[in-house]
Amino acid sequence: MSKRLPVLLLSGLLCLAGGSNLATAGERLPSEVVVAAGGAHGSFGSVRNSSDADQFIYCSVAGYANGSSNATCGAGDPAGNYGYCVTSNSILVQAAAGLRGDSYLLFQWNANGECTVISTSNGSWGAPKAP
Repeated sequence: MSKRLPVLLLSGLLCLAGGSNLATAGERLPSEVVVAAGGAHGSFGSVRNSSDADQFIYCSVAGYANGSSNATCGAGDPAGNYGYCVTSNSILVQAAAGLRGDSYLLFQWNANGECTVISTSNGSWGAPKAP
């Protein structure tokens, strides 16, 4: 795999999220939760390390005995904005299942509250949770 691919993926995520800075070697990109019309994004580690008790971000994945599964993602930012979405789309459920403790999450939803994008990223540029 090319070393440029992770940078290109990160660049794409940051553009989707409205960011313009790229990480360089050793740099960390703290990302508090941002909720805007139709989407939200943030870094789990940054949110967990924040002294702000209002912001949150998550995805929850559930599987059922009948073979179906779904994911619910939600976020709230420091300004009190919040949003959430639900999906049973197997590709989006799989993306949500890829989240880790220090992941970066970006998700978008439509007018019906259905997830249209779930994008996860795990990398050294994300702030880890403090002990």
